[in-house]
Amino acid sequence: MDNYFTLRLNLDNITKGARDIEYIANNIDRAINAGMEELAQKMKIRITSLLIGYGLGDSSLINDIEIIPMGEGMYIGIGHEYAVFVEYGTGITGSLNPPHPNGAMNGWIHNTRKNGWYYPTVMSNPYFQTHSPYYINGVPYAWTKGMRSRPFMYQTWLYGSQIATQTIRKHINNLLGERFNRWL
Repeated sequence: MDNYFTLRLNLDNITKGARDIEYIANNIDRAINAGMEELAQKMKIRITSLLIGYGLGDSSLINDIEIIPMGEGMYIGIGHEYAVFVEYGTGITGSLNPPHPNGAMNGWIHNTRKNGWYYPTVMSNPYFQTHSPYYINGVPYAWTKGMRSRPFMYQTWLYGSQIATQTIRKHINNLLGERFNRWL
């Protein structure tokens, strides 16, 4: 017997570890949801400060901001039809300011010669009816110019995409810390 080693297992530690893993599995959604809620709050603060910075702090836009966590993303919205004109601008004749970075993604067409926008609309739009109708593939487009782009939604999206991982990870780390700090 002198040439043998005896290995003793502490099964209490193993079962505690299994309970910790089960706890984390059962509560990870809570941590992610808390992170998403914090991210939504930070983004609402950012969009509000951007609107104030663009001189729109007293506009009705600032009162109708909605940022709602949805599944694996966020819904960012403002309940005013004219918000899109603030976001994309309407072009300023002779301006050297670049257009909104995502205008084309939403069907807007920037005309650099006239420095304004053609935007998809509906036939009942009074502006469309009183100006020369313009169609692209059968879709009515209206023309607008005169106001610079104030991309508060784009800048909020950009900010949110930059801080999302670290914000949510903080809540997951807090959850892990609740169970694993005693092991360190």
